[in-house]
Amino acid sequence: MGIWILNARVVSAGNETQAKHVLVEGGLVARIADADGTSPDIGGHEVIDAKGKLLTPGLIDMHVHLREPG
Repeated sequence: MGIWILNARVVSAGNETQAKHVLVEGGLVARIADADGTSPDIGGHEVIDAKGKLLTPGLIDMHVHLREPG
């Protein structure tokens, strides 16, 4: 069973955002659908309504100071 994240603003490689529905199964993105006013077939999955929220790929902090003692 997976999780549908509905109506999220998804960040693309060009820093643009688009409204999308995203299905996550087993910790991986299994499906991405346009959020064009229709709902995907939920099929027993958990649902998170992310309207007004931003969905991004994993972010990292490139400015860290790794020193000893930590």
